Amino acid sequence: MEKNIFILILIPVISAMIGWFTNWVAIKSLFRPYKSVNFFGIKFLGVIPKRKVMLAKKIGEVVEEYLINHDDISKKFSDPESIEKIKVRVIPIISEKILNNVPDMMKMIAEPIVKKVLVNEADEIIIKVGKELVLHLEENFDVKSEIEKKILSYDTRNVEKIILKVASSEFKHIEYLGAVIGFIVGLFQVLLFQIL
Repeated sequence: MEKNIFILILIPVISAMIGWFTNWVAIKSLFRPYKSVNFFGIKFLGVIPKRKVMLAKKIGEVVEEYLINHDDISKKFSDPESIEKIKVRVIPIISEKILNNVPDMMKMIAEPIVKKVLVNEADEIIIKVGKELVLHLEENFDVKSEIEKKILSYDTRNVEKIILKVASSEFKHIEYLGAVIGFIVGLFQVLLFQIL
């Protein structure tokens, strides 16, 4: 009788361990093996190393479509709050550069004029320069392909570190969920064993 109770208790515990272990293996198999391994004629390769090119392309598309693109950058050059921040940084630099090229005798007269012109015209200048910069970026910097190149340049181990840094606690929850589901399945097995 004691042996039967021990077995009935052991079934859900073993099922929980199997559930945890299968989820742990599934998470590890996202990244590993890093390089193709031949096992009895079957090739094994982690999901991410196997699909790295496609994943890099998709991540680039998602980032450009949903996270950041040239339009987002363009909006920053026309946003009043951003313009004010840019003015605070840029006006002193431009003013200094202009006044450095003015003869010393004329600096006292030129300085207030230069500052007044810059303050009055800065918004328009920043918007125009911003448009030109964004146009240059659109012609010479493809967000999607730059992200794709960056991801492809990473070693799979580095990609694993990045993903684990972002989602390690979620992966732990998946492992624990496997244990919980395994335990529940084990309880059902015990229940069926008792009924039958």
